[in-house]
Amino acid sequence: MEELTMLRSMLDILNSKHSKKKKAIIEALPILLDTYDVFEEINIYQLIVTSAKNLCFQVFDPQLESLAWKDSDISLDDLNSLIIYFINIIKKQSSDDIIQLFQYSIELTNEVDFKNCSNERIRNIGFSMQNIFMPCNGNMDDNTQLNQLRNTLINILDEPYLNKNKLDAVIILLNNIVSTNYIPILWKHIKSMIETHPNRIMNLLFNMQTLFFDSSCIDVILNDDDFWNLTCNLLTCENNVVRTHNNVILKLSCSQLLSENVNYFPYLNKEQFVKAWNDYIVVMETLENTQQHLTLPILSTAKKLALSKTDDDYGDYKLPLKWIAAMYCKMSKHSSKYVVLASIDIITNMPIKSLKTNEQLLVSFVGSLNNIFLYKMSSDIFVNQPQLEIILSLWFNKLMMSDDGCDVFGKFLLYLPTIKWSIVPLTFLTKSLADISLNRPLEFNIINHVLKIKSIVEKMPNSYLKTVLLTFLFTFACKFSYDINTEFSCDLFDCIIVYKNETQSWNYMINSIQKINNLNYLDKQLSHRINEKHTIYSTSIGLLVLSNIFSSSPISIKKLDEICSKTLVMSDLLEFLECLLEVEDQFGSYDTCVSQILSKHIWPLTTRWVDKCFQILEENPCDDQFICRFLDKVLSSNRIVNNTNSMNIWLNKCYSILTENSGNYSILAIYSWIGKYATKHSLENTLKNDWLSFTKCFIDSGFFSNKNQDFYHSKKPGMHQIPQLDIINTFFQHSTVPKEQMLGILEWLMNKTLERHDLYWSIYFSTAKSFLCKFPIQEHSQLLMQFIENCWEFLVDCRVSCFPNATKSFIKLAFNNNLLLEEKYMTFVKNQIIQNLLTEKYRYKFSVCFSLLLLQFLEEDRSINILELNHLMSEFFSKCILFSIDRYGAIKIEWDTLEYIRTLNDFPLIKDISIECLPDDKYLRFNTIKCLYKLNSNILWRNVLNIIIKTESSLRDRKFFHNSKAYRLKQRVVQVLLIVACDKQHESFVFDENIYKWSITSLKEVSHIHSVAYQLIWLLVLIYNKCQSFYDFWNDFKSAQENHNYLCSFISIVYHLNKIKNNKQFKIEAKKNLLPLCFSNGYKIRFYAQETIYRLCSNNPAENEWTLLCETVGSIMDKNEQTKKYDNPFHDFFYQELDMINSLSIKNICVEVPRLLNIVYEECFPMKWLNDFSETMNNNDEYNLSLCAVSSFIEKNTAPVSSNEIIVIDNAQNAQRKYIPSQPLDEHKTKSMLIVVASLIDKVTNLGGLARTCQVFGASTLVVDNLSCVEKKEFTALSMTAEKHQSIIEVRLKNLKSYLQKKKIEGYQIVAAEQTVDSVKLHEMNLPFKCVLLLGNETSGIPHDLLSTMDICVEIKQLGIVRSLNVHVAGSLFIWEYTKQHCLQLSN
Repeated sequence: MEELTMLRSMLDILNSKHSKKKKAIIEALPILLDTYDVFEEINIYQLIVTSAKNLCFQVFDPQLESLAWKDSDISLDDLNSLIIYFINIIKKQSSDDIIQLFQYSIELTNEVDFKNCSNERIRNIGFSMQNIFMPCNGNMDDNTQLNQLRNTLINILDEPYLNKNKLDAVIILLNNIVSTNYIPILWKHIKSMIETHPNRIMNLLFNMQTLFFDSSCIDVILNDDDFWNLTCNLLTCENNVVRTHNNVILKLSCSQLLSENVNYFPYLNKEQFVKAWNDYIVVMETLENTQQHLTLPILSTAKKLALSKTDDDYGDYKLPLKWIAAMYCKMSKHSSKYVVLASIDIITNMPIKSLKTNEQLLVSFVGSLNNIFLYKMSSDIFVNQPQLEIILSLWFNKLMMSDDGCDVFGKFLLYLPTIKWSIVPLTFLTKSLADISLNRPLEFNIINHVLKIKSIVEKMPNSYLKTVLLTFLFTFACKFSYDINTEFSCDLFDCIIVYKNETQSWNYMINSIQKINNLNYLDKQLSHRINEKHTIYSTSIGLLVLSNIFSSSPISIKKLDEICSKTLVMSDLLEFLECLLEVEDQFGSYDTCVSQILSKHIWPLTTRWVDKCFQILEENPCDDQFICRFLDKVLSSNRIVNNTNSMNIWLNKCYSILTENSGNYSILAIYSWIGKYATKHSLENTLKNDWLSFTKCFIDSGFFSNKNQDFYHSKKPGMHQIPQLDIINTFFQHSTVPKEQMLGILEWLMNKTLERHDLYWSIYFSTAKSFLCKFPIQEHSQLLMQFIENCWEFLVDCRVSCFPNATKSFIKLAFNNNLLLEEKYMTFVKNQIIQNLLTEKYRYKFSVCFSLLLLQFLEEDRSINILELNHLMSEFFSKCILFSIDRYGAIKIEWDTLEYIRTLNDFPLIKDISIECLPDDKYLRFNTIKCLYKLNSNILWRNVLNIIIKTESSLRDRKFFHNSKAYRLKQRVVQVLLIVACDKQHESFVFDENIYKWSITSLKEVSHIHSVAYQLIWLLVLIYNKCQSFYDFWNDFKSAQENHNYLCSFISIVYHLNKIKNNKQFKIEAKKNLLPLCFSNGYKIRFYAQETIYRLCSNNPAENEWTLLCETVGSIMDKNEQTKKYDNPFHDFFYQELDMINSLSIKNICVEVPRLLNIVYEECFPMKWLNDFSETMNNNDEYNLSLCAVSSFIEKNTAPVSSNEIIVIDNAQNAQRKYIPSQPLDEHKTKSMLIVVASLIDKVTNLGGLARTCQVFGASTLVVDNLSCVEKKEFTALSMTAEKHQSIIEVRLKNLKSYLQKKKIEGYQIVAAEQTVDSVKLHEMNLPFKCVLLLGNETSGIPHDLLSTMDICVEIKQLGIVRSLNVHVAGSLFIWEYTKQHCLQLSN
């Protein structure tokens, strides 16, 4: 009775309030009860039943949140562990008692508000019910209240807002109160949620897979199409966890396909049926990986499955198309470009009917094309057509051959605008569209699709490729223009630039428009769009095109005439006419119908508008920047009627109004315009003198000073500045003012802040140039340099590609000859501009574009004396020659695309697109060399050559390999030297001693890189041939013998000098020096010497004394096994076809030699660029190398070119399959009862490795001496984040013995991993389930005082002679052995 009283007291304390002793009682109760036979002690058993109910009440009761136990030292987990212990006792004694406990628990659970209670509480209820519920007991499974609870939980699953934790908790509880008998009912309820909550349903299926895939109910889901549709749809789910769960479920489902009760896609040959599905699962699982080496082996299998090939593997069985679509969608979004390329290959080879049936395939296909890395050129040596573009072009033409194909093509175009395209993929895509060969009319209006694609392109930043892209779209649209279903739209004229009259591009465009099936419809469109503000540009081009097609005036031209005659609202019309004048000016012809209309109406309209401006002096809608442009176009098109009286009247009115400060923007613009007319076009000086006089009065009155007011008060600050700048510009071209006023105007100019617009800043810089021509430079040089520096800083902060006109104007300003004559200013330009150009200080795009425009200016402006600026320009030219842009990744592909587009000859519209502001470093190098030739200055050439040699020699990075920075720099220098050698006027420069010394040093550095070494050999051959009296070749030859590659290069020089000289004395000297080398230890030297000796002797068979040697050397080379394996360089063009004197031509140096030496395309110039060189260049067609081919020797000795081919390896069965962690929620808590004690281990790296092993094999706990170790780098380097998932606790070394004793009391057996006299071999040992594994110290092992407390000592049998294993390795073997014995069967 005393024991019963003690137990009752302990349980009373457990049920009491505010007690801090509950945790100790929960730990002690199981130990105490294990000492009694509770089944014989009825009173104790009844007490356990009562206590179990009380505990259930505490866990399940809806008012649980307010109970006092929450303030005690125990948690729900502690309560659960005790209730589970009591339940196990009750189960062994009485099924009736457990049923009553179950019913009581269900009653309590049904009262829980699951929507508002905590997730942790639902989890604990679930884990408790797991131990109470007995599925095999019919009284439990058919319980009404249980079914009510089940329905409640199912309804929660259908809630619109359900977080992940609540979902997991509900599924855990549901999993623990459901049996296989209830699965059909459960599936019926949840399948209705598939449409709304597919992810939740998959979560439930995964976590309840044991029940759903039980053999008794497997047919419930596997015979239901809704289940298969769910798994198919979730294969491409964006959520990685859901997708992983889905793959597990699919794999389980396919493993059951042969079950007798399953009839999903039944097939006669079960082996073929199962093989197809197994291969499908292998592909889908592998595609979850991103590593290329994992995915490549399954691509052939994927292609086989997708294309439904009937072979011996699958027989006639074909997977349903929706599953193929899911697989394709997965492939098309993969991170590996090879997988995406394989997916594209699948689509382009798939039957057209399949694509028509399943539109998801086309949607995924369109998305997969938007990957810039798929369009990488197949070679770095040549600008080749990307393989993907070839595939697309062939596929488009294939679609055009059938009606179904045309339908698919229409859907393809429909999906194109749904993607946010990158410019490179869309460029190649539109080019493929433009390449289409039309075989049949389409059943839809293709122009609508083109316009939608055009709207996407227009949102892209302005660039060369954008212009090309729009041109491809226009070409594509024109191919269908004759189709009866195609209605050409005027908006397509936005796609093209205005081409010059009679150019190939213009003729192509006119011919294309003439083929339109209904030109009258196009004419009517244009007539309705005239004067519409948002379509000004396209309408202007359309009118120009039609005026060149129709023999008589079309409707649109007549409408233009009518509007010009009757329009009362001037603003929109003037803006439209300004655009029309711009288009006409670019076209370059004034004899069209449009030009006649403009000539008829421009001046009357201008007169009407000017008169109206004088009537309305307030600001009006016309106060905009286009006014100045319109007036300038009227002036430049020479459409002003010579009416001096009108101009005089307007001038006086303008002066009167502006003097009174009552004008507006239009009045100021008119005044500026009159000044331009008066000074440049008027035949009378009166108007000019009056205008200059009035402007002088304005300057005297301070209108162009910071101290005075503006001409008028504007609501748009700054708008009046453009006409003001034009006034100053015009005035100082023809007059001047005193110095004091000049200083005031300069301050006024320096204080201007303009909007960032190309036109505005172009006018600003032009005005500054005109003004500074009259400015006293010497007296105010510092102020002048400050002004130029301000202008320069603005320019470098802008995108030069958007400001070409402003850049040109700045160059004319900064490099004005009058300014450069000042020494201080020239020093300023050198230090501030030239030295910083083409450096990291400024963006490379700006530097290259500015340099190109500066070169253009130097060629065109003859007022600059380059010789006087020798030092300044020499440095600039040298930097231009050596500069290169490092392009990588997407930027490199975009530039390669641009280079490829420029090589196209099949698209006339592309040829006339301006490349003026492209940041092309290759074009900069070429233009620099061309400019130097045109300047034809010996001093300049010498300085440039000396600077580039000095710069290359001073480069710190001397790492020479194919396409390295040092390699490219040396390649450019030697290429320039050979180009100079081609010119008869300047060839003597390359024989300079500095160049000779540099060539010798360079050859020694790069003799292992044939592409540069061959060119240096060529250069040295020319030097030795011309300057044999100055440079001792044979002395250099002997000095080269310390380096094998260097010596071989000199042997090559001997070979070529012999071909040139054909001198007996030289041959004798050559044989003396080469014969010893024929017996060299180095094979390469021996081979080069033997080959050269053979050629020396065989060239003159009359010399009998060498015949035997020649035959002997030839025989040795023929029989040598090494020679057979070695690619003979002497079969290359460099030794066979190249004549180093006669082959020296600009074409061979710049085009053919780079091709034959496999030099990257950035280092060679296109043939069409070479036409501008002077006639002094050597151009001997007999020695043209264009017919020579690249030798195998060069191909093997240059860097391997990158490839974009689709690599498909047929190795699916042996493909790697990486473990993807996924466990149902009820298995998240480890099944292992293994505790690994590592408190004795010192090294953190061993602890990190053990943490990883414990987590991988599911050990319950890892014990360490100090928890701070998990934060150290040495730990995390090996743990691989295992510490985030593994239970790790701290037990100090001083407390280790008591910890082990406590675990013994809890029923654990202590196993020591130690070699002792009585230790048992691990492979012979059955480890206990409740096991504590103690690992020893790395040096001293397990202390003696701890060994005495062990239950058993276990060692690993060793076969080698090394004393022991590393403690991490030994521990891992123990953990694996435990896992193998106790956990794998449970998992299975």
